[in-house]
Amino acid sequence: MHSRSSQSDSRIPELDGIRGLAILLVVLYHYYYLPFTPAHGLAAFIRNGTALSWTGVDLFFVLSGFLIGGILIDHRDSENYFKSFYIRRICRILPIYFLWLALFFIVARIFSASASTTWYAMEFGQVPHCPKWGYFLFLQNFYMAKMNDFGGYWIGVTWSLCIEEHFYLLAPLAIWLVPRRKLPAVLVLLVLLTLVLRFILYLYCPSIFLYPFSPCRADGLLLGVLCACLVRNVSFCDWAGRKRDWLYLAFALLFCGMVWLTVFSSGWTWTATMNSFEMATAGYTWIDVFYACFILIVVTVKTGMLAGAMRSRWLRHFATISYCIYLIHVGVQGLMYHWILGNDSARTFLDVVANLLAFLMTWLLAVLSWRFLEKPIIDWGHSFVYRVRKIPAQNETPEKKTEPN
Repeated sequence: MHSRSSQSDSRIPELDGIRGLAILLVVLYHYYYLPFTPAHGLAAFIRNGTALSWTGVDLFFVLSGFLIGGILIDHRDSENYFKSFYIRRICRILPIYFLWLALFFIVARIFSASASTTWYAMEFGQVPHCPKWGYFLFLQNFYMAKMNDFGGYWIGVTWSLCIEEHFYLLAPLAIWLVPRRKLPAVLVLLVLLTLVLRFILYLYCPSIFLYPFSPCRADGLLLGVLCACLVRNVSFCDWAGRKRDWLYLAFALLFCGMVWLTVFSSGWTWTATMNSFEMATAGYTWIDVFYACFILIVVTVKTGMLAGAMRSRWLRHFATISYCIYLIHVGVQGLMYHWILGNDSARTFLDVVANLLAFLMTWLLAVLSWRFLEKPIIDWGHSFVYRVRKIPAQNETPEKKTEPN
């Protein structure tokens, strides 16, 4: 069996660091920004500075588009293009996700029969009107968008997995069908259409919660694929090498916008921020473009400070176990709050203890999951390598036979 060599086959340590940064931002938001609400002073200033830590999910989107898009672009001519891609994705996503869902429904049934508490409603409630099978088909985010409700805290974070799964369904066919030279223009057009769709829905369908709605959050994944196209373009790489100051200037300007969004978000409730005109129109796309620029700098300027920081060993460690951490960290936090605090309200020191224990427990479970469940299955999935399509050589063309006179 022949494998096709490409730049997507080799692991890039800087990208692992970016994934580690993304998961730590998400955990920071749920374990620090949401539970603690200091009224004033230095503590309030520090907390408000983390108001955009929820955008770690957007960093995941852009990075996923970059990695998956790069794999699909590199292997689009393979004989087993679709088969290898989907088997690998199934092995990466579904086993631990289905296990977590099964555990959720089992535990939810036990608690629903024994108690009816605020903690139970927070932890084990489903999205209203969303059937159980909807979670197994990655449809819950559509119900979340319709009902403006994430449902149970335990599995509320799965909305982003839905968006990625929908991307996995459509991206392989799109990249396979669209000519490579036309792909960047198509991606730019789709990003603009996403922006226009959000604006239209904001004006004429204000009841729809745009944040978890797949068609309205596609720009991050699309921008990631666009970055994958750019780094495979020799002209762009040469330009980035010679004009890296322009990349840093763009990053600085985008960072200024992120600072403004941080100040804007810190003055609003989370729901008000996500449903605001600023976020519904350009806000989400600005965040995604910022992270796309960040990835381009890290990948193209290997000697830069950002790339060096992303090669950090501890960031790469968290990258390895990031999927399990993302899936379980709020559920573990809820359990710790119940056992230590007795409910879901903060009590300063005890709240800190609960969050620290939740983080340690999440880390331990994620390490065990990676070693004994995820890695063996992923390794098996990677045995399905992309095979190079054989192209007959000219000298293999059968000779024409001359007909007798």
